[in-house]
Amino acid sequence: SIEVSEVVKLLIGRGELLRNKVLFINLLNNGFEIIDL
Repeated sequence: SIEVSEVVKLLIGRGELLRNKVLFINLLNNGFEIIDL
């Protein structure tokens, strides 16, 4: 569903895209971290 939300943001032209970034998802702690490339 993360990929779907990125496509929707791209199609409607709203929100911050994860372009040139890496999204780390920690499912154990339900945490997210975004790192710029």
